[in-house]
Amino acid sequence: MSKYVFMSMLFSLFLIISFFPKKNIFFPEKYFNLASKATEQSTLRIKQRSPVVNEGNRIKVSVIDSNGNPINDGVMWQSGSPDIATVELTTGEILGVKSGFATITATQNGQSSSVFLTVSRVRKANGSKVPGDSKTDSGGSLYISSPTQNVILKAESSLNSRVNTFAGTSRVAGNRNGLAKEALFAGPTAIGVDNSANGGLYIADTLNHNIRKISFNNRVETVAGKSTPGTNVFASDGKIDLERLLLNSPRGVVTDNGGNFFVADTDNHAIYYVDITKRKVNIIAGEPGKNGKEDGLGRSARFKRPSAMALSTDSRLLTVADEDNNRVRLIDISRNDKNELIGNVSTLGVATSSQGLMDRTLNKVDDEILFDKPQSVSLDGLGNIYVVDN
Repeated sequence: MSKYVFMSMLFSLFLIISFFPKKNIFFPEKYFNLASKATEQSTLRIKQRSPVVNEGNRIKVSVIDSNGNPINDGVMWQSGSPDIATVELTTGEILGVKSGFATITATQNGQSSSVFLTVSRVRKANGSKVPGDSKTDSGGSLYISSPTQNVILKAESSLNSRVNTFAGTSRVAGNRNGLAKEALFAGPTAIGVDNSANGGLYIADTLNHNIRKISFNNRVETVAGKSTPGTNVFASDGKIDLERLLLNSPRGVVTDNGGNFFVADTDNHAIYYVDITKRKVNIIAGEPGKNGKEDGLGRSARFKRPSAMALSTDSRLLTVADEDNNRVRLIDISRNDKNELIGNVSTLGVATSSQGLMDRTLNKVDDEILFDKPQSVSLDGLGNIYVVDN
């Protein structure tokens, strides 16, 4: 395993902080506060009372305008994960159901605002943190997403490098493209790196419900999503035009060798493949809006809030942290007779036969491997899988 893969896994939940002397990589305390989002043009913003609610408890959230005045009329609320937290449709009262993360969205007159909410069993003194991501490019530079501060951080290849803001403005949420340091993000999580000449970083901008690209000339553009949560209805062929794609709190993105990328549409429980050249989106696995834990081919498989992903160097194996199923899923990528990508989903620790039946003789372990909300996955050059478990 290369030192860059090792660094990337350790950084996934910012756990590596304790391994470095104080003179090395520096993370200001201000980088760990709650993120919220309203589009740059929107006058709608959620004023969140608390970042954490205990299981079985309730909190009330409200909406304010750009001047801080309360908005009471015509606001509709929804939870991206009602099994984790429910919200009253018109009042904004939230009930913590079980521990985990949920995206809460308020909508009024076509404008929307979203926030991260954490449901906890035991309230921590400093609150809970929405996990970010870290990736290295071919030159060894390290990029880190801070979903709570709405920025992408960067450290050069030297371990003595100071971490600086690469894109976005700290503590300012929004949805603005342009120069990297003038752009605005809202809860950025997963990072995908395309090392080609026309490549750059692909960012799952979770609270904006879209995918952003930061090119190597330091410009930001939106490449997928409509910046408001929605669920796609795909045709029988499993395709949709990229311009029509809706996303709901995406928290996974990874690039292939051709400059295209896979997206984990987290709150829609589905995995897509985006062909940038053809401007088309294919369902690889899962069915938008339907959750479950079934293995199988393509749209017959089910996920429950898939998030982090890793792709093998030959682009044939996609590993997915199936967060709310407490599992790691493997998607074998191949092409059908129409040269279209298809995915065959299995669960780590449960091998299947050619008929799709569980076959214990193929397994290297006796039982299915269960995790506690796996947060990050990575692959090394030998095909070994590394998992950051919650």
